[in-house]
Amino acid sequence: MHSAAIDPRASRGLLKRRLFESTVTLSAIFLLLVAVSSWILTRLSAGFVALLLADGVAALVAYYAYLRWNRQPIRICCNGCGGKILWNTPWICGECGHENFNVDRFPLLHHCEHCKLESKSYVCHHCDRIIFLSEDRDAINPARRIEGEGQRKKEVIEAELKRKAQFEETQAARQRGLEERRLALDEAVLNAQIKAIKKGTPEITIQSQLDVLFKSLERHMQRATALDEAVRRMKELVNEECKGDRIQIRRRHLLVDEWRRMQMPEAQ
Repeated sequence: MHSAAIDPRASRGLLKRRLFESTVTLSAIFLLLVAVSSWILTRLSAGFVALLLADGVAALVAYYAYLRWNRQPIRICCNGCGGKILWNTPWICGECGHENFNVDRFPLLHHCEHCKLESKSYVCHHCDRIIFLSEDRDAINPARRIEGEGQRKKEVIEAELKRKAQFEETQAARQRGLEERRLALDEAVLNAQIKAIKKGTPEITIQSQLDVLFKSLERHMQRATALDEAVRRMKELVNEECKGDRIQIRRRHLLVDEWRRMQMPEAQ
């Protein structure tokens, strides 16, 4: 078994010959166990049933060793930071962008489940340096570690997207309602000023359409500025609470940005 970390460029060759090596080695061990157990039982004058049980035990031992050997994850050593990367790490294909979660059948050193291409390089999830998996040292479109919450069922994702769309639609409707009420208020103010002038109150002046629009724009700018300041403060708080955890910082920043877009849907 290969339990120690190996050079990345030698890992794919080890994967391809490991099945053959394990089959040949364990077949030899099985035959040896059968021969030894048969010789011992023959010397003891044991019957056919005892020989059959001994062969079954030898087969179980060989099969267990086979599973242990082939399921032992291959460990790649990063040449930059020395970090260990297991071959069954969930990964994103750099060629087609497919997320490979079925790592038992399509590990990092195998080909992509979708496009069937082998990754020639990988971005180390410890130091972000390129690890070459082939002799031509091709750094174009490297594979990457999957970040985020992991694999979820399709119906769960669709339900979340539906809830998000409904929430955004509700927020947009509320925003339109607020704008309509503001316009109605401005119209009422104008009507009151017109009535006052007709009654002979010269000190009351009528606001122009430009003044009305300017005040509406001013309120909009004040709200947008307040939202930007709230987002900035929250991101600073997230950076402080999750210091050193890039994945958590990125996820929470995305949540903050999503909330910002929901508050001002007309800016999208």
